[in-house]
Amino acid sequence: MFFFEGEPAAPVILVILIAGALASNVFLSHLPEKLLLSPLTVGLIVCADIGWIAAGLWYKGSFGSDIFFLYFFVLFLAAIGEDLILIVVAAVLLSALDLTLFVIPGQDKSLWTSSSLIRVPFIFTAALFYGHLTEKVKRQRRYALMEKEFAEKMAHVVHAQTRDLREQAEELRINYEKALEVNRLKAEFVATVSHELRTPLQAIMGYIEALLDGAMGALQSSEKRALDRIRENGLYLLGLILSILDLNRLEAERAPVRWEEIDAPGLLGEVGRMTGHVPRAGDVVLEFHAAPGIPMIVSDRDKLKIILRNLVGNAIKFTEKGLITVRADFDPETQRVEFSVRDTGTGIDEDDMPFIFDMFWQKDKSHTQPMAGIGLGLHIVRRLVNDLMGEIDAESKKGEGSFFRVRVPVSPQFGDEGKLQ
Repeated sequence: MFFFEGEPAAPVILVILIAGALASNVFLSHLPEKLLLSPLTVGLIVCADIGWIAAGLWYKGSFGSDIFFLYFFVLFLAAIGEDLILIVVAAVLLSALDLTLFVIPGQDKSLWTSSSLIRVPFIFTAALFYGHLTEKVKRQRRYALMEKEFAEKMAHVVHAQTRDLREQAEELRINYEKALEVNRLKAEFVATVSHELRTPLQAIMGYIEALLDGAMGALQSSEKRALDRIRENGLYLLGLILSILDLNRLEAERAPVRWEEIDAPGLLGEVGRMTGHVPRAGDVVLEFHAAPGIPMIVSDRDKLKIILRNLVGNAIKFTEKGLITVRADFDPETQRVEFSVRDTGTGIDEDDMPFIFDMFWQKDKSHTQPMAGIGLGLHIVRRLVNDLMGEIDAESKKGEGSFFRVRVPVSPQFGDEGKLQ
């Protein structure tokens, strides 16, 4: 009420109006920002200001001549337009107009001591307040619009990506099922062909052995040499077929472990008979030894024979002279039985050692080594050793031979459901 000249006629009304204005500020300061900056709230604030200023002008009796009514009306229009520059320009023009028409002409004393001069800073303060509110309202609307557009774009992108992912997932599922079917057919084909090749080949090998044993009469030396070469190549082919069959069973998971009690010395004897007829250089000695006191072990007999057969076969293949020793030992501290194969063959390069158990890895990659195999033996050995809860390691030095050790537990640990722990 400092905006009006003279002494107020009713101080109580003046106090009520001032208290109401202060209370309204306190009330507005506690409103949530989102609600305070809404267009409806800003419009109500401007209308309230116009109302109580208009009421003050009416109470003073200068409703028609004072510039304040015009001032708030112009500011209201500027605020509706939500333009800070427009509000500040309107405040400057109205302040200059107020000073020129109403404040300066009616002064009989210094302008700077006039109580009317308080109207000028009020105009700027109110203008900045309205400008601040309108700018925040515009900014909030702009952010809301940007958020809405962003949300719509993201929803569109997510929808498109989700559709693409569904299509890709369906395509992957179809391809996966096709791959499974192709793999199943391949495994069945390999198993069938390998089996059909092994059966007649074993019959051929039987006839060759009979001929070499003289079952059909004495052989001349040249005939015997020819049959020896035929047997050697036949055994090589039989070994390849057996390796393919073993790998096919592992890949198809059709080779479950059949746990049984096994006598280690007896197992070595069986492996010795299996590998005794494998062709080897004439000055290569093959020895089998089992340490005394080895307890019965619980393992898979067939898998252990395949492991030892492959290790001994590799030793024979790459040993031209010297000794191949196959041993079985027992370690009471670890409760493990160790099967080892040591040879005096060509050995393995140090750089090749990390790869010797990989599928299709071959010691001689030039394919100049006759009947070098296809690189499945050691890969099958490692997988079978893992199935038996065992360990395998190898030592080798180029030109000095190789040493392979397979350690299997005497009695694997089983859980409550009969599964290995």
